[in-house]
Amino acid sequence: MSGFFALRRETLTRAASLNPVGYKIGLEILVKCGCRAVREAPIHFSQRRRGKSKLSLREQLRYLQHLRRLAVYKYGDWAHFAQFAAVGLSGTVVNLAVLTALVWAHAPLRLSIAVAILVSMFTNFLLNRWITFSYARQGSFWGQMAGFFGASSIGAVVNYGVTLGTLWLWPALERVPQIAAVIGILAGLTFNFFMSRHLVFRKPAD
Repeated sequence: MSGFFALRRETLTRAASLNPVGYKIGLEILVKCGCRAVREAPIHFSQRRRGKSKLSLREQLRYLQHLRRLAVYKYGDWAHFAQFAAVGLSGTVVNLAVLTALVWAHAPLRLSIAVAILVSMFTNFLLNRWITFSYARQGSFWGQMAGFFGASSIGAVVNYGVTLGTLWLWPALERVPQIAAVIGILAGLTFNFFMSRHLVFRKPAD
């Protein structure tokens, strides 16, 4: 993805814009220029005698950032949705960790559950603002947070309603309510994503 590579001028002009992160411009060209016939000519290097590799931890993190940007470029909202779901999964981990810590500290159970939910919602908001919808960082922090908490609260109601509705439509699922719960979770997740993408973290006008 870095080093020497050659391509036709007309191939390069297929891309509307090139803005790679770090040294992996070859990856940018492959994705944005629609390269299909790619050939590699291996080059064997001798041991480095002077200088040092540019492959630092910072550069590896920039590479991951580049991959995320290219995924959004190629897959659009599907890439945003995958990131949103991953952030939601991390929020589940945060929720359980906070709840466990508070229970161990002998805090009241109802209070512990409420605090765990609020903390996980806050970390979800921060990660979505910083990563999933990074284009919206310039918006009002407090306004976006209020909108995200509101959307998440409504999403919880959607989750609950769809779960109960699924059990009402298919009573046999009462033996395995987890299936209905998964359907409800997916409905709530989709609702939260739609609200976050189009209302809370709206893309600024060009």
